[in-house]
Amino acid sequence: MDIDTRCSQMMEDLMKSPLERNLTGRPEDSMQMQEEIQTSKVLAAELCKAIRSGSVLDFVEALKETAVTDKKHVSSIVGQVSNAGNTVLHMAAYYGKVEILQLLATHVPQLITRRNNTGDTVLHIAARNWDESSIHIILSCYKRHFENKYLKKENNEEALWRMRNEHGNTPLHEAVVMAYGGPVEVAEILFEEDEGGAHLENKEGKSPLCLAIQNRNYKVARLLLQAPFPNGERHRGSCPLHAENSGFPKDSALWSEGIQTSKFLASNPFWVRN
Repeated sequence: MDIDTRCSQMMEDLMKSPLERNLTGRPEDSMQMQEEIQTSKVLAAELCKAIRSGSVLDFVEALKETAVTDKKHVSSIVGQVSNAGNTVLHMAAYYGKVEILQLLATHVPQLITRRNNTGDTVLHIAARNWDESSIHIILSCYKRHFENKYLKKENNEEALWRMRNEHGNTPLHEAVVMAYGGPVEVAEILFEEDEGGAHLENKEGKSPLCLAIQNRNYKVARLLLQAPFPNGERHRGSCPLHAENSGFPKDSALWSEGIQTSKFLASNPFWVRN
């Protein structure tokens, strides 16, 4: 038995209670666990240290020891948060500990939709870090455990990829802000889940598309330009064409991309300023 399989089995055993609650991750099957997670207190220092170490085995052992010391069920321990409101899942994403994130997202999927003090879900953090592996894991576990509740309705504002933080940013906003003219892979993953997210506005009235052009990331902009407007609506908020005019170095390749994007925007009747 390899270390990942061993740790997964250990985690599964730890999550079982004498009542043999159903921990499939579906809300209707785990209300008691949801209540325990919501009422949990400050995250134990030992767990923080174990997460930073990156060892899955160390984390599971620390989790077991903390549960014994605090005389609480493991579901209460994994629901504890730091002073910033971060769960163990938030922290695993922040430090890029993919193995620990995989373990938690699989066995405690209820944490996937938890927000910290600034409204970030774990997907916001993974998108901000441009962590493709973590994003794939989060989305896979989310869709497997919460499909019935969140994914039936198209453009559901409660879906994970549409959840907003205190700035009104979705995970796609965060990915675009952090792209810095780089590759499109992370934005592409999120875009494939929800094309309409390219036009959602944050509290400043800026969509991911507007931010991509404002940041002169024309590779991402061309990706997001593929998103159709719902019901033929006009663009709202800050106009991407105006964002493009913020100025950029006349480097040959970048200037060419910018000019091409500007021509497209200028000829597109949807780009109007309210």
